[in-house]
Amino acid sequence: MTWNGCLIDWHNRYNVCSKHGIEFTTIEQEFPSRSAAIIWITGNQLDRRNINEQTRAFLIGVRHNEENKGRGGDRKSKPHSEVLKSSAHMIAAQSNVSHATVDRAAKE
Repeated sequence: MTWNGCLIDWHNRYNVCSKHGIEFTTIEQEFPSRSAAIIWITGNQLDRRNINEQTRAFLIGVRHNEENKGRGGDRKSKPHSEVLKSSAHMIAAQSNVSHATVDRAAKE
């Protein structure tokens, strides 16, 4: 799977096919932005069963930071705080961790 010509998924399949001369095709995935692509990639990787806790925390942090990119300004304003809170809670629910874990991962 590619986005703008960059391989974003199926790295193992790509390596095996390349190593053994097996023909393959790629699927071009459409995303509205680089951030949207990164959010999809991190979500896809978080669904893997075989990632360790350190990798999981890293991916959660990356996803949280990407989802909140461009939401700068006064960090004490209620609307901004509400957006960050809902984002952290949503990611926490999807990742089966607490929102505090998401907040910590985003700061690392």
